[in-house]
Amino acid sequence: MSDQNTNDVRIAGVGSSSGGTFRDVTVAGVGTIEGDIECRTFKVGGMADVHGSVKAETINIGGVANFAGDVAAESFKVGGTADVRGKLTGGKVKVGGMITVAGGVDVQRVDLRGAFTIEGDCQAEVFDGRGAFKIHGLLNAGTVDVQLWGRCEVREIGGERINVRQGRGFAFFLEQHLYTDTIEADEVRLEDTTAKVVRGDTVEVGPGCQIELVEYVTDFKQTGGTVTTARKVEAGA
Repeated sequence: MSDQNTNDVRIAGVGSSSGGTFRDVTVAGVGTIEGDIECRTFKVGGMADVHGSVKAETINIGGVANFAGDVAAESFKVGGTADVRGKLTGGKVKVGGMITVAGGVDVQRVDLRGAFTIEGDCQAEVFDGRGAFKIHGLLNAGTVDVQLWGRCEVREIGGERINVRQGRGFAFFLEQHLYTDTIEADEVRLEDTTAKVVRGDTVEVGPGCQIELVEYVTDFKQTGGTVTTARKVEAGA
């Protein structure tokens, strides 16, 4: 966006602002934005309620932010807590805190190091998860790389390469497991996963897995867990 004829908005105490086009928006106190906004940067160190949608180059949430509409950003970082009631779209999403998205996610990359709840589908080129997540719909990404640091739930997972493994460290007090109905990809490697159906060209099932049905085209390997039925199928079947 152009900086010409745009102003900054800064709320340091308790205040509010109308929507519009701005350069930089900063909420260090308790702020309310009434309406849609477009800006270069949107930064929250305190508490912010946005009664509309947000379009920005960079969004950084270190405090608490509630968005009533859609959110679009090339870079969206959450170190605190964020709630998006619309859809989240854009480039890279990095979560070190907690975020809930009601309208689905369509971004280039997700880097998860905290907790992510998505009430719709999640579409990304790369989903790199090192935390806990709950996705009510489909997780579809070229690469899904998950290290389990908590309970993870998703209805279906699809992609080219899917790798799920146990988190290594001091998360012994958490349930480190993935629950899903269906997994389908070219390459699948699983640990600590419960699924009804797993389909892939090559499939490897490891420790802690409980899989009802595995369908594979080229190769199947089981190094642990339980698989009720495994069968070889023709490509494209």
